[in-house]
Amino acid sequence: MADRDLQVALSSGDVTGINFGGTTTDDKVLKKSEIDAGYQDLAGASAITKTKYDPQATPPVPVEGQMYYDDNSKEMRIQGPFTGVEVAVGHNMHMHVINNSGGTIEKGMAVRQSGVTVGGIVQIVKALADTFDNARIIGIASEEMLNGEEGAATTFGEIPDVDTTAYATGIPLYLSATIPGTFTAVAPDIITRIGGALTSAVSGRLFVYIINNKNTPVVFGGMQGQSGTGVYSVTTTAQDIIGYDTENSVVVVTDIVNGLITIPNDGEYRVHFTGAITFPTATSTRTVYIELYDATGATVHFTYAKNIPRDATEDSLSFSWPIEEITGNVHKIRIRSSVAITVTFTEISFDIQSVSIV
Repeated sequence: MADRDLQVALSSGDVTGINFGGTTTDDKVLKKSEIDAGYQDLAGASAITKTKYDPQATPPVPVEGQMYYDDNSKEMRIQGPFTGVEVAVGHNMHMHVINNSGGTIEKGMAVRQSGVTVGGIVQIVKALADTFDNARIIGIASEEMLNGEEGAATTFGEIPDVDTTAYATGIPLYLSATIPGTFTAVAPDIITRIGGALTSAVSGRLFVYIINNKNTPVVFGGMQGQSGTGVYSVTTTAQDIIGYDTENSVVVVTDIVNGLITIPNDGEYRVHFTGAITFPTATSTRTVYIELYDATGATVHFTYAKNIPRDATEDSLSFSWPIEEITGNVHKIRIRSSVAITVTFTEISFDIQSVSIV
């Protein structure tokens, strides 16, 4: 074949039966259009528009950089350098760390930063809610890490195969103040929320959603003044102080007609009461009692005793009292006395403010 004929043949894709090194092949030299029909040009005009993965019921043998579709969790997963730690695209996040704590950090333990290595890897130790600094966690150990070993800490998303038998599902879990790295369902004084259990089992599923040193804005509910005369015919039997004139609240529910304040969240609160009163003069000492009353639990939280001297006609009283309460409990102020007496409130204020709520 002449050189000119060979060039034409190569351009047209008609060359077959080529002999290389004494071996004849029937392979055909394809034109570019034929190549593009079977393969995609990743560099430009014919870039891939989509790929399809066969769902895997069993994860493939770990290979760094390998991607697959998990049929059980319905997630696209990418395997990295640490066995058992995978990126579930759009479902979780983790960071690479090194355990230089001096001991083993077990899978599922809450960890905090403790410096950085010369190479720029974050060092970790188990976190503990005994101080604000120690309670600032960066993640949950994705797998067990021996001392000096590199690994991963999940910062958001699910960690499978964690023993969650000690926890009920669907409730918040908090960093423990007594056992490093562990959780509790009862919020300690320093509140760091780590997420919660999706299943309660030996091989349970833990969902990580970190809120460090949780600080909820103060909530408040208060009532002042009397819409009527403010006159109470007081006896030894307690009666409610009602008919407040004005109210002010942030989240807290107040009822000025019936003199009620409802607790909006579990937590610690402080109650304030102040009043200026007038009363008829008398030749003997009398005592007026102001009660902080839990209407839901039918319990008197605190009783303030005000001794009224003989011949006195006006006085004032004030107290502040801490309470630990749960959502929905209703509180009010009641008044009673040692003897029958008419008391008029010329000024009055009753409010409840949060100190630390969950």
